[in-house]
Amino acid sequence: MTVDDDALNAGYIYTLKSRAENEFGFSEYSEELSVGLSSYPAPPASLAKVNEESGATYITLQWS
Repeated sequence: MTVDDDALNAGYIYTLKSRAENEFGFSEYSEELSVGLSSYPAPPASLAKVNEESGATYITLQWS
């Protein structure tokens, strides 16, 4: 699912519901989903180089 809304602002929490539509009509609304936007992506909790999968001209990183 994709939502395009230029009116969403960083630093706020938004509550969303969705529903489907087809040739038979609309479905029930989904449960509420709370979404927050940040100004910058949050840094990964852990970031590490995977030495056995890295070489002289490439690097493999792992994070959670």
